[in-house]
Amino acid sequence: MEKVNLRFITTVIIVLLFFVSNIVLISDLELSFDEAYYWIYSQNLSFGYFDHPPMVGLSIKLGTILFGNTELGVRFLSQIYLIGTLGLVWSMLKNKINIIQFSCLILSMPLISLSGLVALPDTPLMFFSTLYLFYIQKYLDDDSIKNVLILALTIAAMFYSKYHGLLIVLLTVCGYPKFLKRKSFWLIAALVIVFYLPHMYWQYKHDFVSFKFHLFGRAEKHFSLSNIGDYLGGQFVLMGFGIFAIAMYTFVKNKFSTPFERVLIANSFGFLGFLFVLSFRNQIEANWTISCAIAIIILMAQYV
Repeated sequence: MEKVNLRFITTVIIVLLFFVSNIVLISDLELSFDEAYYWIYSQNLSFGYFDHPPMVGLSIKLGTILFGNTELGVRFLSQIYLIGTLGLVWSMLKNKINIIQFSCLILSMPLISLSGLVALPDTPLMFFSTLYLFYIQKYLDDDSIKNVLILALTIAAMFYSKYHGLLIVLLTVCGYPKFLKRKSFWLIAALVIVFYLPHMYWQYKHDFVSFKFHLFGRAEKHFSLSNIGDYLGGQFVLMGFGIFAIAMYTFVKNKFSTPFERVLIANSFGFLGFLFVLSFRNQIEANWTISCAIAIIILMAQYV
């Protein structure tokens, strides 16, 4: 009992220190250009915008309702998303590593540990993709109506956060194709379509402007060695230098055979591989792999 209490107290202290220090930081840092741009979203709420779905605008709006049009108000929900993400990951790993090891692992990956400091679409995507993985693990063993409904809502929330959410779902199916044989899987797909209809209607009313921009409108669609180098270097830094190298070594050395491990492989190294191929034609922003970093931590924690 004393050991359990000590573990709980240590966890609470670490979480509080992390949360309070981040609140102090986000209250004092000036907004970036991107954050100011997304703040404009929050002043004009809609089901869609030129280059992103609406979740980031809604998140900023909720924060500014609580704390006004301040740096804290703009970023507050990002901090909640980060804490929620870490809580979900910890609940999945607490029987494999202790809280000190977990904290060191998170802090060694700037892509995750710094994500709550800025209000970007990637932070809600990180949270909802983590929630998605949390319930995919449950869904593998139990495709109850509860898990089906929660997964459908979670996938829709990923799509409302960033269009990359679609890649996460497709890679999940690639990692475990047997999902396609489940009737409940197709029910999830149908529910997601229903939940996502408001955004699709917005796209229809605006001539699918977001899809045209991302597919055809970007100017940087050309081969460039600097794009490839920037992508690889950015991942090596933001994934945490040695941690990324160890993760790659662990991937080669271990045979991951369970269905959930295969889903994590697809959403980590499959995600990285897809963007690597894409970097031959596009400039890849380093923060695009934030959901991939979560999958790597869940997959590698017990080995790293």
